[in-house]
Amino acid sequence: MEHKKTPETASDMQYALFLIGHINAPCADEAGNNLREFYLKEARIALATMKNPSAQKLLQETIEEYST
Repeated sequence: MEHKKTPETASDMQYALFLIGHINAPCADEAGNNLREFYLKEARIALATMKNPSAQKLLQETIEEYST
């Protein structure tokens, strides 16, 4: 049985790294639309609830890098 991490069960760092991976190398939906903006929005929401300062810093830096 494979245990899958969800945002609710992942540590702050695990979730930050998941989001960063999708922000750095975003996939596209069926219509070919880049999903980076979706993951940036999710990252901003997650940032407000994270307690780990290292995870917060990594995620904030990535958000700043890709924000327009």
